[in-house]
Amino acid sequence: MATLTYYIKENPTQADEYPSLSAMQAARLEDLGANGNSVVVECDPYLNTAENNVAVILQGWGTTLGNTLTITNSPGQPHGVPGDASTEGFILQVNDTFAAALRINEDYAIVKNISITNNVTSNSSTGLIMNGDFNTVDSLILRGGTGTTNSRALDMLVTTGGNSLTVTNILALQGGEEGIYLSSAANGTVANCTCISGALYGFRKAGTNTNLTATNIVSYGHVTADFDPTGLTLV
Repeated sequence: MATLTYYIKENPTQADEYPSLSAMQAARLEDLGANGNSVVVECDPYLNTAENNVAVILQGWGTTLGNTLTITNSPGQPHGVPGDASTEGFILQVNDTFAAALRINEDYAIVKNISITNNVTSNSSTGLIMNGDFNTVDSLILRGGTGTTNSRALDMLVTTGGNSLTVTNILALQGGEEGIYLSSAANGTVANCTCISGALYGFRKAGTNTNLTATNIVSYGHVTADFDPTGLTLV
């Protein structure tokens, strides 16, 4: 099994470098499970607006437990701060009306150590949507749009039970409806997350599944409720 590394750069010059995640997907898409590979995409520290008018959807990679897709920062680089282009660190920014700044329709996907912002004011304007099972998000700064329906900083869409997600070290800024939203089937590890004012709800889980425990969650300043813990144990 090989680990293939590609790079998102402001000014790409090499064959394995691309100006956007969409360009990388178009050039390098393969069936990772069939080929026995994993992919790591390292994002350079800059404000990436190449996706402003593109729906960024990563899918079709055929991921498995041993063949994963990872989106991360360049090693050793800091986070960018959404809304502040002067800060160092990679920021994926979208200014046009799409459901998410980044949506990943895969199982066994990992997003970590980057910042994502959706500057749209209409409904259905989320920062990051993870649509699959056994996905991991870690050490992210996320900002969703301000529409009050289906606009979130982070939306974890999960369809099966089991240890189907890992959500750790997330700073959720804004998001019109929720800061962090977990679907009804979500189980797994949720820890060390902060939701800051702007949304109707801060930290929210749908449905009545009771197999999810959230540890060290801070949520404050939201319009309707800081926590909507239906089917959720907070410790």
